[in-house]
Amino acid sequence: MKSPKPKGSGWFETPLRGSKLINVVIDQTNRFVATCSATECLLYDVKTSERQLCIDHKDSLVGCYFASPNEIMTVDECGVMRKWSLPESDDASLISTLSLGKRILHAREEGGSVIAVVAEKEGYQLYAIEENGKMVQLCDLQSGWTPSSFSISSKLLAVCQGKQIRVIAREKEAKIAESYYESRFHVDYLKESNDMNVFESVNVQADTVAAALTIGRIFIWCDVSTLGVNRATQSVHWHKSAPVIALSPFGGIISGGGECVLCKWKLGKGAPCMLPRLSSPIRQLSLSVDSALIALLLDDNSVVMIDAAAMGVIGRLPTLSISTRRKSRTLMECDPMESDMVVLGGREGCLQWIQPATSTSPFMMDVGMENGVDRDLPIYGVTQSFHSVYLSRFSRDHVVTLEEKNTGEDRCRVRVWERTNSNTSFNLLFSQEMATRFVEISLRYSTASNPFFLLTNSNGRTVILLKNATGFYMDSKKDFSWNDAPFSCASGISEDGRWAIGYSISNSVGAVVVVDVNDMRVTEVLKVSGEVVSVDWTQSHLIASCTSGVYAWCARAFVLRWRVAQRCSLRFHPILIAWIDRKIMVIDENEGTIKDSMESTGPIEDAVPFRHGNSYGILINHSGNSFSVLLTSEIPTLRRRVRSIRTSIMEAAPSSIHQSIIHSSSCLSGPVHMLPPLSLVAPSFIQSCLLPTRS
Repeated sequence: MKSPKPKGSGWFETPLRGSKLINVVIDQTNRFVATCSATECLLYDVKTSERQLCIDHKDSLVGCYFASPNEIMTVDECGVMRKWSLPESDDASLISTLSLGKRILHAREEGGSVIAVVAEKEGYQLYAIEENGKMVQLCDLQSGWTPSSFSISSKLLAVCQGKQIRVIAREKEAKIAESYYESRFHVDYLKESNDMNVFESVNVQADTVAAALTIGRIFIWCDVSTLGVNRATQSVHWHKSAPVIALSPFGGIISGGGECVLCKWKLGKGAPCMLPRLSSPIRQLSLSVDSALIALLLDDNSVVMIDAAAMGVIGRLPTLSISTRRKSRTLMECDPMESDMVVLGGREGCLQWIQPATSTSPFMMDVGMENGVDRDLPIYGVTQSFHSVYLSRFSRDHVVTLEEKNTGEDRCRVRVWERTNSNTSFNLLFSQEMATRFVEISLRYSTASNPFFLLTNSNGRTVILLKNATGFYMDSKKDFSWNDAPFSCASGISEDGRWAIGYSISNSVGAVVVVDVNDMRVTEVLKVSGEVVSVDWTQSHLIASCTSGVYAWCARAFVLRWRVAQRCSLRFHPILIAWIDRKIMVIDENEGTIKDSMESTGPIEDAVPFRHGNSYGILINHSGNSFSVLLTSEIPTLRRRVRSIRTSIMEAAPSSIHQSIIHSSSCLSGPVHMLPPLSLVAPSFIQSCLLPTRS
């Protein structure tokens, strides 16, 4: 995602780092683990799990690998390979650049070779990349290829081709140059679905090949250069769906899949050693050179480091836990206790507090810990039936969550959590399954002395959740509805006990109803043109966004203060923002005028403002897992530019150039009002002037 040019406002847009990881690799000395996300290569320390480095690129990355313990290679979609040095106590510096001349879809190092997938006119092709950049074609791939459907070693290349495994010898001395294995494995109760039982993942280690079928059975072939793959040496079966697999050079297999369980097998032995109850299905795994460490990339975008000998977790990288399977709109909420953070819906059953300015996640809240299986037909994979949070609201003292099962039932579970003083742990106070589905939660900023929550369903009926000496209960005698009008939206409860609800009266007329929650009495009915989309209280106004425009009333007398005759989406916390398509604006709540406006890189689905030092920032959700951050403060942006070398500014630097020159040129390449202080630039500048002139 490229940053748009600032339009005199001082706002700058950057992608949210680590929002969608594509790979994970471990270096040769087990010091670092690297992963790619969009245009950035992120480097983490294995011992501390802290992020050490971020290398920013102009184009999206398709892979990275460690060329040596102190060098990392990155490959972007335009086919440009870059080698970076990793010094002990400074930033990475660009050593060399190599253009392949082709657009790359996927690249990685495996078995001593660098391989890449290219889309040609005749289909997808797998290439080996030599040191001079020459690309040698290896084989063709099927249209539904994945990174797990092919693997290579110094001796063999193995590819999944439907029900077949194709193995090609890479050594001239091999007795069998090419061999195939076709699965005839048949499960009676699957009937015609047996045609869907194909090979989905494969891994090669030296002269051994392992491949997994859709139903989860793993076949192993040994001494393939001599014997081929006509007959499997052995097979193991524990997984319910095709796992990702990695062969150890010491005679073992590591496998993991949709069951959220990591398995370690010993060839010729019985049951596997297991690490159960991982937070999400395993999408990718990487084995260190000495097989001592395992890095897991999970389906919730988290990276977990595993001690292979003890089969225990030794660390979790501070990546953003965002579900890659969520089809509904991403949950984004404000927390009044954490004004510099935004709460995102992470993996199913999890809420995640993130600091958008630094792309870090200080803490998470596990709401649903269930991990049951409703249906375990192997051909359909694993269906997990746990609760996911689809709506949450926060006060200073409590968190209320609405959760649904992923089975599509039109019901929900209501839970109330008490916040602790540290704000990093939560105590469950109330949990109840409801026969109806609620669509809105309303509560006050402070709920310590008088916990009072309003839950509204799609029919417009609101029930009250109260607390007495024995605990929380639903007060069935004090429900609320207004003239059986269709419900549209609702606000939070103001500090003086007022609550606003949006209703549709007709296709062209809506109403904002103000209720005194002390006795659930209607005090005001404010009619508007069009349907009410959202309504909320600001510091001194009640503001409603409608299909015909925006209305703002005085919060005391309910006199219309201003109106905007253009439809837009609104959000208030701690500033009022509005957005239309790509354009996002900061609005003066007293006058309705535009204080500032910016244009984002893509259409905006949702946006949340947050505090950022003495200024503000805006987290933008474009679609799915695509996020960006708008910032006004210069200091964090400066640090990002100094610590992250942008390849769009500076290309390959010869090794004879001193690193201070590279460092200074990166600092000085930004806009003038974002330059670092003189105390930072001057020493590097003076040192570069004293260097001898290059011949």
